[in-house]
Amino acid sequence: MNVMKRAFKTYDKDGNGVLSPNEIWFFLESHFKEQGISQKPTKKDIDDFFDQLDEDHSGEIGFDEFKNFLIQTLCKKMMAPLKEYLQLKGIKLE
Repeated sequence: MNVMKRAFKTYDKDGNGVLSPNEIWFFLESHFKEQGISQKPTKKDIDDFFDQLDEDHSGEIGFDEFKNFLIQTLCKKMMAPLKEYLQLKGIKLE
């Protein structure tokens, strides 16, 4: 959990304990780079991404919302090789 808190604090530029749309831009830019996307996020990318993370529609991203996104992303990355293997073996997934 400490790693996630540190990551959150890295993007919480003003230190107020939540991420604003402007702060999400830095996070999304890093996410694009990690995914091998060479372009910069557009305003629409930021707005869509912010809406996806803002589970309670408060207009801010709290730590729990940020953590949920990281966990979901990590699970998808970890499960991808298993899903690929199962599909190669002819096992259908829903």
